[in-house]
Amino acid sequence: MFLFIYGFYLLVILLRGISELISSMMILVLAVTLGVLVYIYALSVFATTTSSFSSIVSGEVSRLSESFVIDNVWVMGNGTVVLSVYNYGDVGISIVHVYVNDTLVTSTKPSLPLYLSPGGKVFIRFVLPVHGNIYVFEVESGSGNSVRVVSK
Repeated sequence: MFLFIYGFYLLVILLRGISELISSMMILVLAVTLGVLVYIYALSVFATTTSSFSSIVSGEVSRLSESFVIDNVWVMGNGTVVLSVYNYGDVGISIVHVYVNDTLVTSTKPSLPLYLSPGGKVFIRFVLPVHGNIYVFEVESGSGNSVRVVSK
């Protein structure tokens, strides 16, 4: 009987040491797993942020490369207007809106939107949507750039 109790006592002592070892290993595995999860999350966040930043920068570079001007305006007696738009930039532009005194022109010839290649010129014809003594003509590109000219 003594041997049985002594054996049980040794087993408890050995298991106590093993349980500390197992608990330490479990904490170590848990810490490594959490570290890997945080690392993977950080990589995905930085990849998304980098991708978003790259698309914003490329859009702004394209926007800054656009250069166009309204080089002539003809206002006819019957209310018809012809705008001459010249693209002197390095990239093509898409003309999407024409405004007169902040009023959108809804019908133009050629119809909008229209593409204007670098070095290209287009004549946009339309009827004045508003009447007055002074007109502010504005042409807006697809990237949000716009040019204005004032005419009597």
